[in-house]
Amino acid sequence: MKKLIFISVLLLLILYGFKGYKEKTFDPSKLKIINTAWDEQGDETYIKYEASSVKDGIAALPFKIKLPKTIPFKTDGYKPTIIEDLENDGKKLMVTFSANSKEAIQDHPIILKIRAYNFNIYPTQIL
Repeated sequence: MKKLIFISVLLLLILYGFKGYKEKTFDPSKLKIINTAWDEQGDETYIKYEASSVKDGIAALPFKIKLPKTIPFKTDGYKPTIIEDLENDGKKLMVTFSANSKEAIQDHPIILKIRAYNFNIYPTQIL
């Protein structure tokens, strides 16, 4: 009897635990298209988006990303996020966050660039 109650409770916990889980997908609805590329058939194969804010850019992504809050130089913060959909299916994404320094060293600004991918960028090696 104890085993039956234990198994029933365990099954209920598992079923209700997975009920709220939804796999997040790429949502470009709040993004602005800034560049596209087409193949020979005229189908879009690549789209580059710009988010109006870092918050909107992060919200559009199907994965979580946490940016550093402190930057080792004076800056106005991160620039608008650039998101590149490399195959126009929302599955191969490249995201770029950048912050420019307020001061230049010898007329060259300091730029912090953070790039994230949701795929393997290095080819697999065959041994």
